[in-house]
Amino acid sequence: MIGFLEGVSFIVLGGVAHASMRLNALPHAVGAVAQESLIVYFWHLCIVYGSPWNPGLRHFVPPLSPLQTVPVALAVIVVMVTLAWYWHWCKQAKPLLARVVMIATIIVLTARLL
Repeated sequence: MIGFLEGVSFIVLGGVAHASMRLNALPHAVGAVAQESLIVYFWHLCIVYGSPWNPGLRHFVPPLSPLQTVPVALAVIVVMVTLAWYWHWCKQAKPLLARVVMIATIIVLTARLL
């Protein structure tokens, strides 16, 4: 049986598929966020489920009903879209800063594992 969140995902996916048939090109903002999907995927997993560096929200937030999940999911989506947009902008407008941040992040995360 399909759960509530899977059903909502299918409805959203159907809406996106229907809208994409009418578009000739994606808006720049959507393309910019899509280009940063790997960083969004990595950080959302770390935030929601935890990682070797942090315990994640699942350890602090009790199980939620579908209605309670909506604002939490929206908050995570807003944070991830903001992160993706800013990182994309930073790589384009300030490539040196982006490289320094990337190297520093790799060093800090690797040091925490050792």
